[in-house]
Amino acid sequence: MANIKISEFDELAEAPATGDLFLLTDISEAFDVDKTKKIKFENLVDLAAQAAAQKIVNAQASGDVFYGASASSIARLALGTQGNVLKAGASAPEYGGPFQAFKYGTASSGSNTSSSTWTDVSGASISITLPAAGDLLAFAVFTMDSQGNSGGGFGEARLVIDGTGQQEVTVSCVNAQGYRGVVCAGIKEGVSAGARTVKLQIRAYYSTTTYANTIYLFAMEFNS
Repeated sequence: MANIKISEFDELAEAPATGDLFLLTDISEAFDVDKTKKIKFENLVDLAAQAAAQKIVNAQASGDVFYGASASSIARLALGTQGNVLKAGASAPEYGGPFQAFKYGTASSGSNTSSSTWTDVSGASISITLPAAGDLLAFAVFTMDSQGNSGGGFGEARLVIDGTGQQEVTVSCVNAQGYRGVVCAGIKEGVSAGARTVKLQIRAYYSTTTYANTIYLFAMEFNS
């Protein structure tokens, strides 16, 4: 058989598999005639170690997130519930809702007042429990009307967040014109953890009676 260079052999198109043979030179042999030997692929490469090296941590799964657990180790975070967001925990990332806390409520009947003093709207109050101190945002969507004077009148509404009145909104209505859609909002920063109350108030301003009805009230906490 004529001498053949290694470069003249057909190239293996796929990855080596168990049972494939490789030629090697065993330099521990004293005579050249004994140095050329063969070795199986599975003996040349530690297949178990190679498979383990492809896994960053044990039990990884589709969708996992990896993060530095220390200066010399990596940890994994399993994929969170659909709709949750990735955010910072005390010492590691974690999945959770987009808000620290969220609460909503409705009041279909509402109430009215003829007083120029701020008056709580019946049923338009919600209690939200904050797991930690943060900023509390609230808004209300409702209908409002002011009636009584010959040309109509003005009515005002505001939110009260944890005892603090927010910026009022003023609605001008022609008498008997009907309810108008209104949105008012407010935010209170640095609210302490615990149960907190958000409510809607109205007052008559240059009108005999101010009405609020069909109320949707929302409150949510953000981290400070």
